[in-house]
Amino acid sequence: MLNESQPNIIQRMVDVNNMLLQAYDQKCLDAGYRSMINQLRDISWNASASEGGRQWTYQTCVEFGFFQSSNDSQQPFGNNFPVE
Repeated sequence: MLNESQPNIIQRMVDVNNMLLQAYDQKCLDAGYRSMINQLRDISWNASASEGGRQWTYQTCVEFGFFQSSNDSQQPFGNNFPVE
């Protein structure tokens, strides 16, 4: 993400995503809401969420009240979840 030789911030995100997919030997990233909920509902010890996803979600949302926001003008996600 900090590679300033690549001026396009979206391409930087693509590069990071591709690097992570390759590291975990995955073909694509399923970032859908329903998929996330299904992963967090899987309570087996072998589930991907058992590595900390459920704990992080709970602590971040319930205990800290911390949420991602869209106030930065250069982020690609629209402005549907602003800080204010």
